[in-house]
Amino acid sequence: LAVLLAVGSAVCGNTAIAATAPVLGARPREVAYAVATITLFGTLAVLFYPTIGRFVGLPETSFGLWAGVAIHDTSQVVAAGAAYGPAALDVATVVKLIRNALMAPLLMLIAWGWSTYGDRVGDASTQVRPSLRRAIPPFVLGFLALAALRSIGLIGPEVASLFDTVARALILVALAGIGLSTHFRELRETSWRPLAIGLGVAIVIGLGSLAAIDLLGLGTGLR
Repeated sequence: LAVLLAVGSAVCGNTAIAATAPVLGARPREVAYAVATITLFGTLAVLFYPTIGRFVGLPETSFGLWAGVAIHDTSQVVAAGAAYGPAALDVATVVKLIRNALMAPLLMLIAWGWSTYGDRVGDASTQVRPSLRRAIPPFVLGFLALAALRSIGLIGPEVASLFDTVARALILVALAGIGLSTHFRELRETSWRPLAIGLGVAIVIGLGSLAAIDLLGLGTGLR
């Protein structure tokens, strides 16, 4: 459960949890608890980060950097960036997808470390060997493909505008789906300690990255 919470906070939220769980042989309740915890604090970030960003006077690009670094799930990052402004959305999306791409080498390291030092859960038939195909979220490849098509001109401004409208609608559906799939009963049935760890990690990542961005002026040169 600790590893699932760690990858969910550090990389790409629920996608990272789903990719890591088979490698660890995690139990369904552990996966559900990790997903619920990451979703809860990521959703709170969507609600409060734009307000905090405006309160401290972050430029759109700096806020996009903060959201891409500190918010857990990709859909939550996109929602927070869109709420702040178009430049924030662009920067947040790119930064978050760079984090997502790091899932591949991280999953290999987790698999090696778990097989060497961790507890094995289940027999050999239940163990899943990690692979790059499983480690890289498919939507990252889709993002790179569409970015390439847009860059070389095969997707024009009119089509891009249409896709943008569709994407905004789908993000609303995705966020609604996350809310509908979150069962607070799972949180009540498990110890409060993992929930406290999730809260502590969210606070440390959020405040630490905000302080670094604000004090060092990061993100102001992005466009």
